[in-house]
Amino acid sequence: MIDPKTARRVSQSAILIAGLLGALFLIQTTAKQGLFGFFSTLLAILPVAWIIFAGSRWWILMPLAVMFGGIFVLEYKIFTHEIALPLCLLALLPMIATRRLGVHRRAFLPSASLLLLLLLTGNALASLYVARLGGTGGTGSILRIYYHGLWAVIFTLAFYRFGESRHLKRLLILIYCLGVLRVLVSIVTYFLGRYIYVPYLNYVLGGMAQGLLDLRFTGVQLAILSFACSLWVSSKWAKGFHAAVGLTSVVLVVMSAGRVSVAMVCAVPVIWALVRRKFGWLSVIGGILLITALTLNQAPDILYRLPEEARRALSILVRESSTRWVDQHELVQASNEWHLRLMELGLERWTESPWTFLFGNHVEAYDKGYESLSATMEVRAQVAARMGLYESGLWTVLAVAGGLGLVLYLRLFFFLLRDPWREIHQHGVQDLAHVFYLWAIVNFFLWACFAWIAGGYPSFELMMAAIAKAAYEDRKEPSPAPQPT
Repeated sequence: MIDPKTARRVSQSAILIAGLLGALFLIQTTAKQGLFGFFSTLLAILPVAWIIFAGSRWWILMPLAVMFGGIFVLEYKIFTHEIALPLCLLALLPMIATRRLGVHRRAFLPSASLLLLLLLTGNALASLYVARLGGTGGTGSILRIYYHGLWAVIFTLAFYRFGESRHLKRLLILIYCLGVLRVLVSIVTYFLGRYIYVPYLNYVLGGMAQGLLDLRFTGVQLAILSFACSLWVSSKWAKGFHAAVGLTSVVLVVMSAGRVSVAMVCAVPVIWALVRRKFGWLSVIGGILLITALTLNQAPDILYRLPEEARRALSILVRESSTRWVDQHELVQASNEWHLRLMELGLERWTESPWTFLFGNHVEAYDKGYESLSATMEVRAQVAARMGLYESGLWTVLAVAGGLGLVLYLRLFFFLLRDPWREIHQHGVQDLAHVFYLWAIVNFFLWACFAWIAGGYPSFELMMAAIAKAAYEDRKEPSPAPQPT
C-alpha cells in the first residue's frame, strides 16, 4: 500500500509538472496565434483543470454561475448555468471513482425528487416527439425550456448525496462578491447604454444583457443575503456594512422598474418576522410600509420627481386616482394586459384535457413570428404560451409540468425546508448555516407568494433549499471522513 505522504508528494509533483507544461503551451500558442490563441486555449484548459482539481468543491460552481450569470454568444446563446451543471457533474466523477467523497448520514430525499426528474424528462421527450411529427425542428429551444427546471432537480439529487457543506463560508463570500460585482456591471451598462463583452470569449457578463432590469433578480437576492448576514454578525461595523448593502440593494431594486420586485423586497422582513413570530417587529414593518404608501398617495408629486424607472416600480404603492397630471398606471397598462393574457393562456393549456391537467402540456419550438414587427400582442402571447414562456412561476409549472409537477415541487420543498424553518423559528440567525436557512426560506416564500405574476420554475429556490437542508443534516453528525481507497 502506498504511503499517504508519498502519494501526496506524487500528486503535488504531477500538478506542478502539468501546470508548467500548460504554461509553456499557452506561451507557445500566444506567440503563434496572438491573443485569440491565448484565450481559446485558456477556455479549453480551464474546464479540464476544474474537473481534475475541483475535488470536494465540485458543486460550488453551480450557485456561483447562477448568481453571477452571463451568456456565451457562440452559434447559439449559452447561459453560464447551462455550462456549470455538466462541469460540476464531471468534476464529481473523479471523486466517486477514487472514493474521496465523505460518508454522510443524511435523511433520504423523498421519492418526489426522482418523480419530478422523470416527469420533466418525460415531458421533454414527448415535446420533442410532437415537434418531430410536425416537422418543426427547433429541438434546442424545447430542451432549454425543460432544462430551466431540470438543472435544479439534478443538482439537488447530486449535491444532497455527495456534496459537502463545509465549504459554505467560501461560498457565502464568493456569492456576496459576485452579487455586488453583477450589480456594478448592471449600473455601468446602464450609463454606457450599450453591451460590453469579453473579447475572444464572446462572453457577455451577467447584468450587461439587461442593464438595470437585471437588478430585479440580483438586487432582491443581495437584499435577502445582506439582511440575513446583518442578523448573524455581532460586530457593529459588520452590521453597518450589511445594512448599507441591503439599503443600497433596495434602492437599486426600485431603479430596476420592477413593481413585483419592490413588493418582494418589502416582503423580506415581513417573512422573517412571521417565521420568528416577532409580531412587534411585524407591526413596525407594516407601519413603515403603510406610512410610505400614504405619503406617496397624499403627495404623488414626490413620485414624479424620481427617474422613470423608479416611478414605474413605486407605482405599485399608489392608487390610480392619486396620480394627478401623469397617470403611471396608464403607462403600464399594456404590461398588465400582457401578463393577464399569459395567465389566461396558461390556464387554457393546463386545463385542455385531463392528461394536461395532471402532467402538463407539450412545449413547441421557437417561433420567429414572436419577433416580427407586425406581430400583435395577441400573436406574441400565443407564441409565448406555446413555447412555455408564461413569465410567472405558477403557470410555468402548471402548464408545463401539470398539477402533479406542482405537488411534487411542494412535497420536495416541504422536506428540504421543514427542519431549517424550525431552526430559524426557534433560534433565529445564529451562525453561518442559519444564514443559508433564512435565505432558502425567504426565497421559497417569495416564489410562492408572487408565482402568480412573476418568475419561472423554482430552480434557484430549490438549489438553495437543498444546500440549506444538507447543512442542517451535517450539523447532526461529525465531519465526514473520506472512504479508504
